[in-house]
Amino acid sequence: MEFLIDIIVVLTASLILIILMNHFRLPIIIGLLIVGMIIGPYGLNLIKNTLLIDVLAELGIILLLFLLGLELNPKELSMLWGNTLIFSLCEISTSFILGLTSGLFLGWSFIEAFILGLILSISSTAIIGKTIMSEFKISESKLIISILIVEDLFVVFLLFLMPGLVLRGIKILQFLFMSLKAAILIAIIFAVNKFLIPRIIDKICHYEIEIEEVGFLLGLTLCLTAASLSKFLGFSSGLGAFLSGLFLVGKRARFIYEKLRSIKDLFIILFFVSMGMLIDFSFLKFGKAILLIILASIAGKLLGFIVAGYIIGFKSKSYKMGLRMIPRGEFSFVIARTSINLGLTSPMIFPITGSIVLVTSILDSLIKRFE
Repeated sequence: MEFLIDIIVVLTASLILIILMNHFRLPIIIGLLIVGMIIGPYGLNLIKNTLLIDVLAELGIILLLFLLGLELNPKELSMLWGNTLIFSLCEISTSFILGLTSGLFLGWSFIEAFILGLILSISSTAIIGKTIMSEFKISESKLIISILIVEDLFVVFLLFLMPGLVLRGIKILQFLFMSLKAAILIAIIFAVNKFLIPRIIDKICHYEIEIEEVGFLLGLTLCLTAASLSKFLGFSSGLGAFLSGLFLVGKRARFIYEKLRSIKDLFIILFFVSMGMLIDFSFLKFGKAILLIILASIAGKLLGFIVAGYIIGFKSKSYKMGLRMIPRGEFSFVIARTSINLGLTSPMIFPITGSIVLVTSILDSLIKRFE
C-alpha cells in the first residue's frame, strides 16, 4: 500500500509539473527533476520507499538505452568513428582540464579537483538521448550519439579504476582484464543478436496474431538479459542494453521497438524524478563556486567541440554540437557517489553535482527553445 501511495505522489506531481513546463514551453525533463527535488528526502520527504523507485528508474534508463540502440544503424555509426574519437578526446579532455583547474582555483585538494574534472567530463546520455531521438536522420545527431557511446565506455573503465586512486596507483593488469571483459561482452551480444535472435523473432512473428504479448515479452527479455550480462561482467547494465539494441538491425529491430516503446515513458519519468531526489537544496550555499563550475562545464564542451571541428574541418556545426552536449546527468551522479563512498571527496561534492545537473539541463532546454 505504501508503494502505491508513493507512485500516486510521483505521477500526480509529475503531471502537474509537466503541464506547467508545457505552459512555459520548457522540456518535461526539467519538471521531472523539480518534482524529485520537491517530494524527495531533501524536500518535503513525501516518498517513503525510495529504493523501489530507484529500481524502477534503473529499468527506465535500461529501456531508454535499449531503444536508443534499436534506432541506430551500426554500419552508419562505424563510418563516423574516426571523427568520433577526435571529438571525444577533445571535449572530454577540455572539460576535465577546466574542471580540474576550477577545483584548484577554489582551494580544493588535488584529488577533489580531479573528481570534479571527471564529473564535468561526461554528458548525460539519458537527457541528450531523450531529446535527440527525433533527429537521427541528421548526421550531427548520429555523431553525437557515437560520442556519447565513447563517454559511457570511458565512465565504465573509470569506475573500475577509481578504487586505485585510493591506493594512489592503478595496476596495468586491471586495465587489461577490463579490456578483455569488454571484448567478451561485445562478442557475446553481437553473436547472439546476429545468429540466434533473428531466428527467434521470425518464429515469434507467426504467433503475433494469436498472442499479441509474445513480441513484448521477447523484447523485454532480450533487453534485460543483455543488461544482466553487462552487470555481471562489471559494466553498467545500460551499456549491455544499448549494445543489444544496436546489434539488432532492420525490420526485426523495428518490430521489437514498436512492442516496447509504449512502456518506456513511465520508467523514464521515474528515472528523472529519482535523479531529482538526489539534488540537495544545500547547493545554494556554495553560490560563487557553483557559478564558476557551471561556466567551466559549459566552456569545456563548447571549446572541445570547436577545437575538434577545426582539426577535422567540421567548423560550421561543431559549435551547435557542443551546445547539445552541455547537459550533465546520471553518470555525474554515479562518479560523485562513488568518490564519496571511496573516501576520495567530502559529501559536499554531491549537492554541487546536483546543481550542475539541474542548471545544465535548464540551459539545454533554453538553448533549444531559442535556436
